[in-house]
Amino acid sequence: MKQTFLDRVRESLTAAMADYNREDVTAQRLVIFPDKTGEWEPIIARLRGTLPIVTFGKYNPSTLTGPAVYIRSLVFRTVDSSLPEGQTPIIYLPGCSREQLRNLEECPDEIKPLAGLQYLGEVWSQRNGRDWTLLAYLKTSQGGLSLKVNDEPETREAIKNAANVLADESIEFLKSREPLNAAFFDDLHHADPARQILQWMNEPDGEKQTMKTAGNWKSFCAKCKKEYEIDPEKDGAASAAEKLGMQAGKWADVWERFKEKPVSYPQIPQLLRNMKQPKWLPYADSWPQFNDSREKELALVITSLADIAPDNVRIQIADLEKTHGQRRTWIWAEMGESPLARALEHLAVLAKITKETKFGGSVEEQAERYTQNLWKADDAVIRALEQGTNKTNLKAITVVINALYPAWLNEMADAFQKEWKRAPVQFTKENQDPVMGEAILFVDGLRMDIGHRLCSMITDDGCSCTLSHRFSTLPTETSTAKPAVMPIAGELNAGEKLTPKTRSGAMANLTALRIILEEKGFCVLADLDTGNPQKSAWTDCANIDEEGHSKGIELPLVLDRELKRICNRVTELLDAGWHTVKIVTDHGWLLMPGGLPKSDLKPALTEIKKSRYAQIRPDAAVDYPVVPWSWDRNVRIVLAPGITSFEEGKIYAHGGLSPQEVVVPEIIVSRESRQSGGIDIGETAWAGLRCRVRVEGAVGNIADIRLQPADAQSSCASGGKQIDIEGNVALVVVDDSLEGKKAWLVVLDGRKNVISQREIRIGGD
Repeated sequence: MKQTFLDRVRESLTAAMADYNREDVTAQRLVIFPDKTGEWEPIIARLRGTLPIVTFGKYNPSTLTGPAVYIRSLVFRTVDSSLPEGQTPIIYLPGCSREQLRNLEECPDEIKPLAGLQYLGEVWSQRNGRDWTLLAYLKTSQGGLSLKVNDEPETREAIKNAANVLADESIEFLKSREPLNAAFFDDLHHADPARQILQWMNEPDGEKQTMKTAGNWKSFCAKCKKEYEIDPEKDGAASAAEKLGMQAGKWADVWERFKEKPVSYPQIPQLLRNMKQPKWLPYADSWPQFNDSREKELALVITSLADIAPDNVRIQIADLEKTHGQRRTWIWAEMGESPLARALEHLAVLAKITKETKFGGSVEEQAERYTQNLWKADDAVIRALEQGTNKTNLKAITVVINALYPAWLNEMADAFQKEWKRAPVQFTKENQDPVMGEAILFVDGLRMDIGHRLCSMITDDGCSCTLSHRFSTLPTETSTAKPAVMPIAGELNAGEKLTPKTRSGAMANLTALRIILEEKGFCVLADLDTGNPQKSAWTDCANIDEEGHSKGIELPLVLDRELKRICNRVTELLDAGWHTVKIVTDHGWLLMPGGLPKSDLKPALTEIKKSRYAQIRPDAAVDYPVVPWSWDRNVRIVLAPGITSFEEGKIYAHGGLSPQEVVVPEIIVSRESRQSGGIDIGETAWAGLRCRVRVEGAVGNIADIRLQPADAQSSCASGGKQIDIEGNVALVVVDDSLEGKKAWLVVLDGRKNVISQREIRIGGD
């Protein structure tokens, strides 16, 4: 789904509402949104109803607007209101800046009672502490949209005038029109005919009244009659929908405009559905009812595959993919109305991968095969299940998964268990020395396929990413496997209930492990802490395993959210100066729609019994695979054979011995051009407006002088120059009016990311 300007602002504010360190402080009470010029008011008006916004202004309780005393009463819940319980309110302050809140002498008297609220929460602002303006939000890369926008008075004014229509424009569309200038925003403000027609079709009466008020209804009707062969006054929106569906003449342009952001016109799909579908369809993708019928047909065909042999299922899926695959390019797929066409893409991958059933070789060979290729079957299952948006779709998707996946997965697990029993991987507990500049990021339950997806997301964010595999410990359970992957594993011994203990005899819980980490030279970072990049660190992120246990078959629906949290954390650490981020995990897992098959194990034989493993009594004899506990070879662990479970109906489970549970990813993330010794920007030497400087550790990188360090458009030195082999660079400021102004000397990597910076004054002090 294409995101709009309004979507991104909403996401940013929502993130600010939850942006606090849960380990060190209590939840914030509010988010302050200062807006000195009032230019955000059209955006705020659009966000009301979707966010808990309180506005400073003339008293109007219906919009949660009022003077300072009213706002304070809302914040402290001393007055009844429609403000949702449990949500952090956003306090919008038009006419007031963050600087005024900090300096009471400059703060307007009517706002002074609100100044203290800034200490109860966060202020929505740029990374440098300045207030967000519309221009800054469009241009800034850190927290903004990173668009190329001309910074001139005419453009700033045009952006303000176009704020209301800018809200609905997709980021993709804005990027396609870079660099954005005053003429572009003026064109947005005075909507193009195709867009105006769509707005009228979406809300005929309201848009008609709006245009009448603006005095351009008659001209709009005249243009429609002349160029689009329709009279809005007489023919109405239904007639326009019919022409839109046929895409004849200039209506093809209207359709293309509709495709850019169909969700901006929510009534148009229903208008099209109300039309009788023509027998001759020159453009089948125009008609949602045609797509609906194809989805229903697809659901019936897929569901009918329940009792068909796997090879025949594969043939059917390949044929269906040829027939329905094109529908993924239609706007109805983008709007979430073609879930089975989307799922079919992944089911076709599953059919192809599961056709291969040769699983022999050593444990290492099988692990390498899984890491390089066979993980794609797990990924296909997860991505197909993401499209199970209702019971009918989920049933159809699971029919194919259950026909192709369980037997293949069980055969893979059997081969892996057989070879492991013959030549088991030995677990060696040992300490690791701290590595300066490396942050170890632990993610609970990062399975191999999810690790590959995470790598793709991180690479898309402009980072360098390598993935390798390692083996988890047995049983593949957090209490056993997480301590084993920590760099202080050598400090731990076997404990009770399959949980290691420290040398002092304490159970290796979170608190005890953190104490040992710090004693061994590792900084333990809280959620939002970025620490000292000159040291070594350990930190945790995301809740994949917890979500798996609680959501089961719905886990695929939240995975992207969790992976985005990890990506943001990695970026945050690299931005703070860490040289590398090493992502590690404890174990993977199995996910099976309908539940894993059951294996029986008498409770009398066990000390501890879980779904995929059990600790058996010393004298117990069982027919299932038995392995020693990783931390104590005298403790015996019985493993559920294949992909079976000792508990009935388990959809999500781990603890056993399969590539999905044992072969886990280790991911190293870095950015280009980072030097192990760091980057050191020396003192600047000025001759007029020519700056000479020596930069250690950044040979070949670009140095630039900017008014704002992350804003390439604010370059004062024509975009900068490359640092020579001796580390020297000379930069010339082209605008002599900037002499004496504060600026930043920045060093950029190969992707134009700022990797080092230093504050300077143009021309010297």
